[in-house]
Amino acid sequence: MSEKQFPFDEIEFYYEKFPKYADTLIPSHREKQELLYTNIKIIDNIIDGLLPTDLLLVGASTGLGKTQLALNIAKNVAVQGKQTIMFSLESYNGEIQDRHIFSEISKSWYAITNKYLSFKKWATGHADENIYKMEEEVLKNMPEALKENLRIRYRNTSTYSANKLCEELKILSKNQKIKLLVIDHLHYFTIEDKDTENIGLKKIMFAVRDIGQKLKIPIILIAHLRKKDIKSKVLVPDENEFHGSSEIVKNATSVITIAPADLQTEKNYIVPTYFRFPKLRFDEGGKKRYLYCVPFNLRSGEYDDTYRVFAPKNYWTAYDEVVDNNLPSWATHAKKIGEYESKFRSCENLLSKP
Repeated sequence: MSEKQFPFDEIEFYYEKFPKYADTLIPSHREKQELLYTNIKIIDNIIDGLLPTDLLLVGASTGLGKTQLALNIAKNVAVQGKQTIMFSLESYNGEIQDRHIFSEISKSWYAITNKYLSFKKWATGHADENIYKMEEEVLKNMPEALKENLRIRYRNTSTYSANKLCEELKILSKNQKIKLLVIDHLHYFTIEDKDTENIGLKKIMFAVRDIGQKLKIPIILIAHLRKKDIKSKVLVPDENEFHGSSEIVKNATSVITIAPADLQTEKNYIVPTYFRFPKLRFDEGGKKRYLYCVPFNLRSGEYDDTYRVFAPKNYWTAYDEVVDNNLPSWATHAKKIGEYESKFRSCENLLSKP
C-alpha cells in the first residue's frame, strides 16, 4: 500500500500496536512459575526444569532408544501426579504398555537368573512360565499415580495429521489439566499430498508449537536425525542434522541430540551414550559447550543418574575430560574421574539383589 493510499484514520489503530516500554514492564518476578522435571538427571541438570511453553526437541538416529527415552520421561512425570499425554505414532497398539511392563519384569529376571530376556518371546507367549508370574506382580504393584495420570494415544490408522492432534488435544484439555505432552515422533505425522516433505514438516512444527503456547504446557518432541555420513568424525550431530525443514529447530526452545559413545565398559549391558545440547533457552554456565556421556542400562531400560563431562575440541571430533576441580557447579550429578566404572559395578550389585 502506497503512502497516499494509507487511510489516515487507521494510523491510531496501528500506533496502539506498539506499547510504550514502561507499559510492558513486569513489576516483580517473585511469582513462581511451575517448572517440570523429567527425573532424567542429565536433562534436569542441563535444562533445569521445563517451563509451561517450552518445546524440547530430542533427536537421534534409528535404533538409539528414542521411544524408550520418551516413555521414561512420560512415566517419571506421571508418577509425580501430573497428567501426561504421550502420542506414540510409530508403535503398535499397546506397545508402550508392553515396553513398561517388560522393563519392570527384566529387572527382577536379571537379578534372579542373570540371563537375557527376549521381548519377542515374552510378548508372544513363548517365555518361561515364571516370567508371566512376575508379570502378574508387576501389574499388581503398578503405581496408582502412573495408571491415573498417563494417557497413551496410538495412531491406529495409516494417516494422522497435525490437525487431528490439535482437535484431540482441544477436547482432552477441556476435561484434563494436562501438564506434559510427549510426541514420538515428528516424522510419523501424515504430510498432505500437496506439500513437499520439508513444507509438511514445517507446518507440523508450527502446529505443535502453537499447541504448547495455547495450552501453556511443555512439549517434548522426538525426531529423526539425518543418516550420518560415513566419513564424518563428529561425535554427536548438531542442531543442523535434523531430518527435514530448518524450521524444526528454529521453533524449539531447547534441543538435545543423542549418539552412541565410543567408550568401552566392563559390562555389555551398559551402553555409554553421548548427549549434546546445541540449543538452550537458558544457557547459564555455558552448558551447551560441553559433551556429556551417560550410561544406558539395557537390563532396566533406563539412563543412569550420573554422567561424565567432556570439553569438545577439533569441531566436536575429539574431547578432553573435564578434571574434577573444573566441573561446573550446576553439574550436580557428574561423576569425577575414576568413579565412572565403579558406578557401573554398583549398578551390577544393585541388580544382583534378590
